[in-house]
Amino acid sequence: MGLQQSLREIQDECKLKTDELTFIRQEYDKYKVRAQSILRQNHNHRDLGLEEKHSEELATLKAQSAVLLGQLNEYKEQLKTLKNTNTGLTMKEEANEKKIKELQNEISVLQNKHSQLSAKFDNTVVEHAETVRSLKVHAETLAQCYRQQISEQEARHNKEIIELQSKIEKAPSPVEHNLPPPLMHREEGEGSENTESTYSPNKVHPVPLERLLATEDDQELANLKKQLHEQELKLSHLTALLADTEQDLAKHTQMNEVLKEEIRRQQRSQERERHAENLEYLKNVVFKFVTLSNSDERTRLVPVLNTILKLSPDETRQLTTVAKGEPSATLKGWTNLLPTWSSSPSKP
Repeated sequence: MGLQQSLREIQDECKLKTDELTFIRQEYDKYKVRAQSILRQNHNHRDLGLEEKHSEELATLKAQSAVLLGQLNEYKEQLKTLKNTNTGLTMKEEANEKKIKELQNEISVLQNKHSQLSAKFDNTVVEHAETVRSLKVHAETLAQCYRQQISEQEARHNKEIIELQSKIEKAPSPVEHNLPPPLMHREEGEGSENTESTYSPNKVHPVPLERLLATEDDQELANLKKQLHEQELKLSHLTALLADTEQDLAKHTQMNEVLKEEIRRQQRSQERERHAENLEYLKNVVFKFVTLSNSDERTRLVPVLNTILKLSPDETRQLTTVAKGEPSATLKGWTNLLPTWSSSPSKP
């Protein structure tokens, strides 16, 4: 009985499981149908999206093609413009070549003029030196003449002063004399010796002799003072002329020194141009002079630099001071060592 009941229970469970399986299969079939329908719908939507995408890409490509065609036309126009510009530049280049040839001819003409002007300048410098020399001689002659005239004027002036002093010492000092009292009218019978004399209030008394002599001495002294003043004016005028002459002489002397220094500088510049071709040797000498630390070796290079660069005595002295390692107040750096070389005129 127990086994039958168990079998019955198992059969019932098996039936239930069979029903569940059938239900699950039905549900699976329904799910499969729904899934297939959903897949079909998705496939249809995907095709529509691809078509829209392709249409958009086609429109984009058409727009890009139109843009590229526009750019191609622009490039064609630019190419045409560049060809025209190239033609114009070619013509300008030919014109520039002609101008270059003309300028070269002008340069040759100017070089000839420069050589002529240099020769004229040299002649002018020589003439100026001769003129300065003659002016110096003339100024010295004038100065000597003025000194002689001034010495003569001083001697004459001193002589006149001595004469005036002697005359002043010899001249008597004016003495004031009292005039005699006027005659009073006396009545007759009061002891009058001449009863016929009458009183004249307008009677002029004679001037004393001493006063007349003093007046003449005063006039002569005034004349001498006037002459002395004139001589002093002449002396001051000659002194001013002498000062002007000495000032002109100093200016001419200074100008002569400046011109001599300029002539020496031009000569050194011309001599320096002979060594301008051997720049490699000059570079090696300058580099060695700058880099050496031994003062003796640098001092030995100073004559070499002087020979190549044609330095002035002052520049040679300064370079020697620098080579010895001594401080120089006139030099602030190595760039000031060769100012004449950097400013020398280049060869035409």
